[in-house]
Amino acid sequence: MTTDPEPVCVLAMKAGKLRSDLEAELSVDGYEVRCAESIAEVEARLTPSVADLLIVGTLEDRAASCALLRGLRDGRLGEGRVAPGLPAMAIV
Repeated sequence: MTTDPEPVCVLAMKAGKLRSDLEAELSVDGYEVRCAESIAEVEARLTPSVADLLIVGTLEDRAASCALLRGLRDGRLGEGRVAPGLPAMAIV
């Protein structure tokens, strides 16, 4: 009998109560959670494995969060190794 792997969520936001609460809830819901605090860390956590969900909060600054989402949709994130159709959610 084989089991399906846990879905992977990359949680891109500064460390803090919100991130730790989201990480705990996502884990309870069956996600493997990979946390990142910068665009570079997000790219490292999305590659080579493909994530099932990207949640973006506040990174280094507000512009970095927007740049991350633009890069994802433009196909530039991870130098094109991350699918632009990856489901993403922004927490603002």
